Amino acid sequence: MVEVKVFTLNIWGIGYGISTERNVRVKAIADYLHQSDYDIVLLQEVWMPTDFHIIQKRIQEKFPQSYFFDNGIVGSGTCVFSRHTILDTTFHEFSLNGYPHKINHGDWFAGKGLGVCQILFKGYILNVFVSHLHAEYYRNQDIYLGHRVMQALEAAQWIKLTSSGADLTIYAGDFNTEPSDNPYALITQVSQLVDCWAELNPEAAERGKGGETCATPYNSYTLPEERIEFPQGKRIDYIMYTNGPNTKARTTECRLPLPVRLPSSYEAPVSYSDHEAVTATILLEDSEGPSDSVKYRRQRSVYCEDRQKCVKESVQLTKAALKAAAWAQWYYGILCAVLLIFFLGSFSAYFLTENFIIDSVVFLVRMLLTLGIIYTLLMASILNKKERNALLGAKHTLELMASESKYKSL
Repeated sequence: MVEVKVFTLNIWGIGYGISTERNVRVKAIADYLHQSDYDIVLLQEVWMPTDFHIIQKRIQEKFPQSYFFDNGIVGSGTCVFSRHTILDTTFHEFSLNGYPHKINHGDWFAGKGLGVCQILFKGYILNVFVSHLHAEYYRNQDIYLGHRVMQALEAAQWIKLTSSGADLTIYAGDFNTEPSDNPYALITQVSQLVDCWAELNPEAAERGKGGETCATPYNSYTLPEERIEFPQGKRIDYIMYTNGPNTKARTTECRLPLPVRLPSSYEAPVSYSDHEAVTATILLEDSEGPSDSVKYRRQRSVYCEDRQKCVKESVQLTKAALKAAAWAQWYYGILCAVLLIFFLGSFSAYFLTENFIIDSVVFLVRMLLTLGIIYTLLMASILNKKERNALLGAKHTLELMASESKYKSL
């Protein structure tokens, strides 16, 4: 019997002055972890490699094993620190992750996906997953819901198909989805993960109250509009787990461990991040009697009414996303044609002058039109095709899972 202590935090580490007080907050987080007794630390939004190295150097004595998932154009922002040996690592980049023209959101440029580590923990094999799903931004006009459904499905399938090879599987991070949302249901139902906080607080979880980790009223970085929309904050950061075929597990503790402000010695009366950290202690022990890995795998695919409900809802959300993608193809196709007409029109005799200023302006306009034509053509063809194919693949997978006969025949 062993205890596994896990810590997760989205550190809000965007560089170039976007994340305010980043340097002092990173130092405070590193100092806190150095004094902690956690076994595994999972961080998100570590966008600057220098921040990872600062934390790594500070806590290396306590956490000698670490891995930074530096994938994508600007990195995945995720990393893991462990007191115990990391045996293997891999990374699965999500098939869909926003749009390139949403530069102010930036998710498309990040290599968001599923970071995986296999850790040897006191004789047990732990599969540890960390990820940061696509942000919601506007809940009432969430254009990324289909993408998060896709990401949740990929994560759930990866965990489901690999958990039989581990004594304990842990999945933690910033999922950008609340417990009442479909992606949360997909993650917990398809992979049969246990939400640590909900396990210890079933009544509060049933009401959708408590354990809020983002936009909390006491966080110094909560925006005024967030305080109005989410008076108590929202719970979008999680630690989840599932036991292996030879073990059993349960949560003994789950809480928000960080103080509401940095210690006064840092001379910065701010929160550690715009998110709250979550920590959980999971008790792991051998199961009684002989193990049957085949039976274990079958049990993870048996019919479940709640699973069927969330899968069928996911199918409808995916269909809606496909319709939106089809509309976007027409929109960008028409816009490309309009820009092409203007571009060709710029070569008419009316614009043929010997005036240097006019010629310069016309040249600049033609260059902008050319860039617009190339971009809209890509959005209407290659990028749109990629999105639709990914959504179609997810839809087919979900429809297969929604087949009741498939589950009842096992």
